[in-house]
Amino acid sequence: MNRVCANGWIALAGWVGLIVPMHAATRETHVIRVANPTGIRATDRAHILESLRGARPGDTVQFAHGRYLVGPIIKVATQHLTLIGDPRGTVLRGCNPDVYSTMAHTELKLVERVIHSHATRGDRARLQKIVNRCGMFQLTGGNDVVRHLTFEYMRLGLVLGYRPQQAYRPAGGGDVIEDNTFRTTNNGIRAGLSSSEPTLIRGNLFVDVFHAVILGGSHVHVEHNTILAPAPSRVPGHGYPSLAIGIDAIPVATKGSPKPPQGNCYRNIVADNVIVGYPSGIEIGARPGTICAENIIRGNTIAVARIHLLPASPDLPLWPPSKRSTAIVSGTPILLNALGRGVKVQGRLDGNRISHNRIEGAVGFGIRIEHASDTWVVGNTIEGIRAHRMAKSSVTHAGSEKSSPAGAGIWVAPGSDGNRIQDNVFRAMDTSDIVLGGDRNFVRLHHAGDSVQDSGTGNRIEKGGGGN
Repeated sequence: MNRVCANGWIALAGWVGLIVPMHAATRETHVIRVANPTGIRATDRAHILESLRGARPGDTVQFAHGRYLVGPIIKVATQHLTLIGDPRGTVLRGCNPDVYSTMAHTELKLVERVIHSHATRGDRARLQKIVNRCGMFQLTGGNDVVRHLTFEYMRLGLVLGYRPQQAYRPAGGGDVIEDNTFRTTNNGIRAGLSSSEPTLIRGNLFVDVFHAVILGGSHVHVEHNTILAPAPSRVPGHGYPSLAIGIDAIPVATKGSPKPPQGNCYRNIVADNVIVGYPSGIEIGARPGTICAENIIRGNTIAVARIHLLPASPDLPLWPPSKRSTAIVSGTPILLNALGRGVKVQGRLDGNRISHNRIEGAVGFGIRIEHASDTWVVGNTIEGIRAHRMAKSSVTHAGSEKSSPAGAGIWVAPGSDGNRIQDNVFRAMDTSDIVLGGDRNFVRLHHAGDSVQDSGTGNRIEKGGGGN
């Protein structure tokens, strides 16, 4: 492992004293080159760990061309660190495909036991070990940069800050994650950040990943990413993709605070992304006792899909083999939901913005607003929303679709009050363009012929003069 200094000097092991800094008051930064990959986990992992141990703030860790086999997740606490791949391509593989498949199958069985309250303490411990077994980097220092790397066959590709199992706490922020590829893996990026310094996730490609980006915190910008599921059965373990981008308000543990701080799902931006082939596109949810406010969903193109589960897949223990042939996973292109899944006490969704997105083809709804207030839904184009014709074995990804209006462009559910729906364009809805179940909402139609179904109280509807 050689350290190449910014001034061109090379520091060889044992000869660090030969380095003469350009300015005595400024620490030199270095490029630390990771040894070439061997495809042997113990060797590749040792080379990566050695390089990271030698890195200091401001340094660059340069990976070589080829594929590294890495194994368990690696924690990196160094600030201002750059991790970069070779221009010819660098692949970081968590586990080999056969090992990953076996691990994922075991994980799903344990998850099923947890869901049905049959899990023992030992089951939960095994589940935690599995989550860490085929991972990559957990960055907690802040202001780190990750570029030009390909992540594959991982349970967690990149973790920024902390995961829910670790109790989110103040950490990191200011990271830049750009121009990377995440493929055939479970989670691409998970961010648990409470810093006020923006983190940027930009220009990445996600292919056949179960969850592309899941945020639990504030000030994260997810922009200009491409998220595709051309072969859903290639998603390891599950055999189908799920939610593309999720934002969740999760309490942050702090010393001496009797209550979790509010606003920890605050001012995130999801903009100009392309999402194709996922059951659910973009979702903001607030857990009990939290606030998710002033987030922006803008300029995204979303074409969701209904995913048919494969009848022969061995990695789907949640569905009996006899029902997999007809089971369908479906969701919503854009969803705001303050109730969260499986809980009765709602959080708060205030002042979020959904503007100028393009939604192409979905079943059920284009945009769903549930238990949210002061939401602005402005200038979106929604096309080709079909009504449900659900089989008994259909699986809905977010909420109950059977009891909700179907084939509508925008649904403002009961309990969603004081929202503004304005100048949206609708084409080829199966039922109404807009369905209002909440109260005191304002609607301004883009076209005078747009249809509104109003079952709320005190809603105000203005006819527009534009055309589709």
